[in-house]
Amino acid sequence: MATSFRRPRLRHRGYDAAIVVLAAAAGAALMYFLHPDARRRLRPAAQAPDDASLTQQVRAALGRVTGDVSAVDVRVRDGCVTLKGPAAAEDAAELVACARRVPGVRDVENRFSVRAAS
Repeated sequence: MATSFRRPRLRHRGYDAAIVVLAAAAGAALMYFLHPDARRRLRPAAQAPDDASLTQQVRAALGRVTGDVSAVDVRVRDGCVTLKGPAAAEDAAELVACARRVPGVRDVENRFSVRAAS
């Protein structure tokens, strides 16, 4: 009786390369979705909005929070936003938080003159 000899199945180099690529992609995806500042760091500098368009975006965001955005003075320089004007303490904190959420804003300076809530 003849016995058949079977060779062990060899993996291809392409299979190993695919495993490495998939592991790298999974690591990058985890960093992108789990790390809080990853999107900001990975965004190319060319996509950073200029100060004029960032001013418009911040004003639009503040308009969704408060009815009278004309009382708020918004100034932007290199992605740093300065907010001025009269506001109640609770409203000022909410407006600062709203401005921080606008994409492209690096920092927000609160210069509101706080008045008593009416």
